[in-house]
Formats: sequence, C-alpha cells, structure tokens
Amino acid sequence: FIPPLMDFANSTCVTFQTLRRGAPNQLSLLHARVYCLADGVVLVAVIQGGMSFIRILSGDWFGGVYGLSMASLGFAGSKLTPVSQGWLRMWIFLNFLNGASSGLEIMNNVLALYSFPVISAQLPAAVNVAHSLQLATPAMGLAATAMGWQLMKSVEPMTRPMPNSHCQEGPNCAQC
Repeated sequence: FIPPLMDFANSTCVTFQTLRRGAPNQLSLLHARVYCLADGVVLVAVIQGGMSFIRILSGDWFGGVYGLSMASLGFAGSKLTPVSQGWLRMWIFLNFLNGASSGLEIMNNVLALYSFPVISAQLPAAVNVAHSLQLATPAMGLAATAMGWQLMKSVEPMTRPMPNSHCQEGPNCAQC
C-alpha cells in the first residue's frame, strides 16, 4: 500500500509511484486521482469499522452494528465497478445524514443541557472513550462524505461515453 498524497487546493491526488515515474499525462493523473480517492474511501471505512467495533465493546450494540454496516457499504462502494457506484452514492448519503445528525446532537447537548463531551485525565477511561466517539462520529461522517463525493465526481468522467463513439466511419459519417 502506497499512501496517497492529497492536495485539495489544486484538486489533484497522485501517489508516490506516479511522482516517481516523471511527468504523467492528463489521463494517468485522472486514473491516479481515482485510485488515490478509492484508497482514501477504504481508509475511512476502516476507521469507521474500528470506531464501530469500539462502540460494540462499550455496550452500544445498535450504533456499533450500524457503523459496521456503514463500513462494509464503504468497502463495497470503493470498488471501481459500475455496480459499486450505487453503493457509493448510498454510502455518501448515509454518511452525510449520520455526520450532520451527530453534529446537531452535540450542539443540542451544548445549548440545551450545557454539557460538552470533554476528554480529561481526571475522568474514567470509559467516559473518555464515549466522549471521543461522540466527537469523532460527526467528523468521520462528514470526512467520509467529502471523500466519497470527490471519488464519485472523479469516476464520472471515466464512465461517460466518448462523443461519436458509436460511429465507425469517422467524422464524415451521415449519422454524426
């Protein structure tokens, strides 16, 4: 596994292998970006699965199983096949809902109950784990949404048919 090198300002994503080969052409940069983003989606899905497993161990069975199913949906959506694009869209949508609702839950707790999840050495470890999961869930959900959206936008030009690709006679064809 070669870690991705991401530059969101220029909207490029290349791997170290691509950089070592020299100046790539535009098509290879697009392919490198897609594979880099697919690796990023797998990484986010692994982190989601790990957080969900910790939820199960801490006693939140429903949240843990839901998170594990989300992680498996992310794995399925990271494959670059036409069938997986539907899974990727569903994963993006559910992660956005999960991240936004978790963020609103934290804001509700702060505004209505005056309690913010604090991580401190003076608190028991179980409370610190619960608070860290509560803070990490919206961040991971929205990061997964951003990563999946970038992947979906990058894969779309690769799957779009070329103009006049049906024509075998060239530019002088009567159908074109």
